[in-house]
Amino acid sequence: MADKTPLRAVFNDSSIATGLAEFQSGDTIPVTHGGTGLSSLGSALQVLRVNSAGNALEFAAAAGTQNVFSTISVAGQSNVVADATTDTLTIAAGTGMTITTTAGTDTITFATSAITSVAADTSPQLGGNLDVNGNSIVSASNGNISITPNGSGKIILDGLSFPTSDGSADQVLKTDGSGNLSFATVSGGGGSGIASLAADSSPQLGGDLDVNGNDIISVSNGNINLLPNGSGKVIVDGNGSTGGILLHDGNVDIRSGTGAVSKIKFYCEVNNAHAQTLQAQPHSAGSSAVITLPVATGTLIGSGDTGSVSNTMLAGSIAASKLAGSIGNSKLSNSSITIGSDAIALGASRTDINGLTSLDVDNITIDGNVISSTDTNGNITLTPNGSGKVVLDGLTYPASDGSDGQVITTDGSGVLSFSTVSSGGTAPTISSISPSVALPSTSTAITISGTGFVSVPVVNAINSSTGAIITPTAVTFTNATTIVATFNESTQASYYIRVENNDGLAVRSSSALLSISAAPSWSTSAGSLGNVGAGSTISGISVSGSSDSTVAYSETTSVLTSNSDTPGTTMNLTLNSSTGAITGTAPTPTATTTYNFTLRLTDAESQTADRAFSLTVETGLNNSGQFFP
Repeated sequence: MADKTPLRAVFNDSSIATGLAEFQSGDTIPVTHGGTGLSSLGSALQVLRVNSAGNALEFAAAAGTQNVFSTISVAGQSNVVADATTDTLTIAAGTGMTITTTAGTDTITFATSAITSVAADTSPQLGGNLDVNGNSIVSASNGNISITPNGSGKIILDGLSFPTSDGSADQVLKTDGSGNLSFATVSGGGGSGIASLAADSSPQLGGDLDVNGNDIISVSNGNINLLPNGSGKVIVDGNGSTGGILLHDGNVDIRSGTGAVSKIKFYCEVNNAHAQTLQAQPHSAGSSAVITLPVATGTLIGSGDTGSVSNTMLAGSIAASKLAGSIGNSKLSNSSITIGSDAIALGASRTDINGLTSLDVDNITIDGNVISSTDTNGNITLTPNGSGKVVLDGLTYPASDGSDGQVITTDGSGVLSFSTVSSGGTAPTISSISPSVALPSTSTAITISGTGFVSVPVVNAINSSTGAIITPTAVTFTNATTIVATFNESTQASYYIRVENNDGLAVRSSSALLSISAAPSWSTSAGSLGNVGAGSTISGISVSGSSDSTVAYSETTSVLTSNSDTPGTTMNLTLNSSTGAITGTAPTPTATTTYNFTLRLTDAESQTADRAFSLTVETGLNNSGQFFP
């Protein structure tokens, strides 16, 4: 059978047993009440045993059940003495030895780690002569065999002592007749020397090479490499300056030494009967042009050829001087371009363009009836030339700014100018608005309080971030200190309020007084938040909501967080104002009780949303057989 959780009695504040409950994590029974007969715990590392009389339990030091060694003696070494019951014996491997343990069989294995073959020795040293015993000394595939004496030592092979350093180019090894070899220069006229060019691995000519009617050929399918030293070039038929073909690093230079222009001929496949010639311009042309082959498939067109040249085969532009005559539009596959709804023939001109849906010029876009800037926060500047002025919808605006405090006035004929307001004008002020928060896309009447209002002023709200101006749907003049503006704006932001009297004097609030903000909303459904046991610790219960700003949680009733009548009608729990978590210890009513309360969600704009919730505290036996007080 599975382990069972023992039961315990549950007592109230008056130490009266009210029921039974399972032992919880952290519950303990004192030693004196455990039925062991012990009055206290023993000392560290003691064990529980039956006393000598066999009638009670006691704590005592552990007694061994078998013989053990307290001292290990090693000849020639200090004794290893166990000086504590927890002392550890360490067995260490010496040089050339490894130790392995097998816990399952309680086995310790000693093994030698000495090198058992030459292959395992990364720095072998001979203790005597090396006898190859009829075998060879070989290297890895294509690997060198290096023999390097130490210090001034030399390599001696079968009695011959070899030099310790290389000689000069073309030197040979010679002997002194006593077994000593050295590099020496072969003197001319004597000795065996090199019998043929084939025997010379680095032949050098002392004069011109006369092939004597023969060819220079390679081995079967072999290349013939002509490799000049450094910046040298391969020169064919000439000296490279006044004539000849120069081959160097991917370039072919054909230079004339006869006074004729250079040319390349490409012959046909049948008896060289026909040839196409690529010929340079004469000196009089003063030309050093570059011909670039097509990137993909294409054809270079010659005179008399009926092929065509596509746009993709033309790199850059063709100057008129390079064309023999002109190219008629009829010879072009596309003889016109279409802008908007206007087709313009190549070579023609137009002073007007129709049918454009939009036009982008630098940072200005003209689209329909709208002129807008495309750069971030970009201005649109209208600057007439000379004495010209800006005329908008028949109104001519002044060409320069006025003085501080002046206003723009009209002469009644469409001409505007800056002028000074005569004395006696009323300058309005703004002290407050109510309400200060309006819901998006909701018609809201805003009462503006201040002084100096004149019937009927112009009222605007200005977006504090973008500067966008919104106009109320209605403005009502109450008196000199009160006006009402009705707004219905969808953009959520904070707004300055501006009031302008009909005499041109105006004021803008020093701070953003109006907020267009969505109201907070609950995510947690109304109703029960669950059931808890009487007197239990509450965790994992919370409520949540959101808004376009930070929200806070509070209780509008006096049930969840109040302690005025615990545990009858209030719960004395804690509501976290930032997270909405509900924590604490559940009350202990005499019967199962449902507690009803209302919580409030408040955002940074002081907008609120209330919702009703409940928690049920259970008493008696729960579904798991546990009693609640």
